[in-house]
Amino acid sequence: MPVLLEAILAALLIAANQAGAAAGVGMKKSTATKLRSISEAAKTSAADLAARLATIRLSLKDAQKAAKQQDVIAATRPNLTTPAKVLRYYANSASKEASDALNDWTGDNTKLIGHAMYTAGRIDELMLLFQNSQNDNSGGQDSCLAEDNGNHPGNKQAAQACNTEDITTIEAKPTDLATKVTQELAGVSSIHAGAGTECHLTASLSAKYSTYAAPMQLIGGLITIPAGGDLTPGNDLATKSGTVALFKKLKEHGSALKTKLTSAINQAPTDYNGLKKLLKTKAERKKLGPAAKAALHWAEPKRDEELDSELKKIFGISDDETDGAYITSLADFNLKVHTTPTETDNINLFNLNDDQLSEALGTALEQSRQQATSKPCTTKESKDKPQNTDSDTCAAKGPGDNCKDGCKLERTGDNKKCVKDPDYKPPQAEEAKPGVNCSSHTTKETCEAVTGTAPPGKKSVCCWIEDKCKDSSFLLNKHFALSMVSAAFVSLLF
Repeated sequence: MPVLLEAILAALLIAANQAGAAAGVGMKKSTATKLRSISEAAKTSAADLAARLATIRLSLKDAQKAAKQQDVIAATRPNLTTPAKVLRYYANSASKEASDALNDWTGDNTKLIGHAMYTAGRIDELMLLFQNSQNDNSGGQDSCLAEDNGNHPGNKQAAQACNTEDITTIEAKPTDLATKVTQELAGVSSIHAGAGTECHLTASLSAKYSTYAAPMQLIGGLITIPAGGDLTPGNDLATKSGTVALFKKLKEHGSALKTKLTSAINQAPTDYNGLKKLLKTKAERKKLGPAAKAALHWAEPKRDEELDSELKKIFGISDDETDGAYITSLADFNLKVHTTPTETDNINLFNLNDDQLSEALGTALEQSRQQATSKPCTTKESKDKPQNTDSDTCAAKGPGDNCKDGCKLERTGDNKKCVKDPDYKPPQAEEAKPGVNCSSHTTKETCEAVTGTAPPGKKSVCCWIEDKCKDSSFLLNKHFALSMVSAAFVSLLF
């Protein structure tokens, strides 16, 4: 019976202490543990951002390289123009995604990262202060961080995780801070331990400082120590976390912040195996749908089956068990480029650095230009359409006032017709100037008589083409733009 009575009295004493907690009471170990958990999640924010920026940087770099690779393929392999164009657009899309992801960190989101780090720091310092304010006497009642049911020492490990001296060693581990704060502080309506009156941090402020009348606000106001001491009143953390700015911001923006730190960014493949993987299955090829629509100017997106059928045609894929014509053609795709200022070597496309890719592209375009300028300025007619003669031209003018410039009227009785004038000598043609209007000449003779500086590879300033006088430089540019290689490259750049 005395033992039972002793137990009852002890229970009553604990209950009395809990009901009448006063100045000098310690904080619950469980409360410290919850706050420490929030701090641990928040203090990875800087590492989370660093990891995200590294991912964005890699995505941008890969997208730029993939785009160059496809430009080189289109410029050197005209038969691969269409698949290269689709993959070029895919690289463009990946680059845009990465740029958009980078834009996420040019304003408030980066400030929120700083806010999370600052909140973690505020929690850590207070927890360490409470943890280390205690007596080593096992029978003492002067610990500021105590077991929930009584103020006993020996809790110097409770907030040990708050003691982070080098924040740069923390690894990235993005957490939904909104959920974290809500879950950890749910139901935390009181934070004082069940016994103890000797914690100097929660002693009577007004007794120690005669002018101290206002309560002390800790962690931005989440924890309040009244002027008279104690941790009992006004410390419903579940409720206060919705109004105290340090925690309110985390609850309002923590979920969106994690999404921006972890959302997927398309990676444009820059190696042979990466391309094989992208084209290997229907699920992977589907990623190319938007790029194909944009590159090939489809009016509407194609449904899954139709899309995959089109993509298989574009990349020469018969079934998923084979690589397809496009991938096969790139297996041994070597290009001659400089390895030093004076030495060159044949290097695989996927092993070329940025400068070597630019060199390969420049070489291909120069070869295309030379091929275009080597073409003579001649009339190009279809096989079933005979070339018009000068007589045909004069006849087309009719017997009116337009019958001149190499043509003359010929009378047969009452009939008149416009025929070629064999004695006609074209007047001295004016010197061609920039912007000369070749189209103003209506006969082959006057057209080809225009003098001036002809474009490289051309014999005259103007050419008689399809019954019209045209500018040779225009024809040169047009021929270049419509050449198979140049058309492929130009189409990839818009």
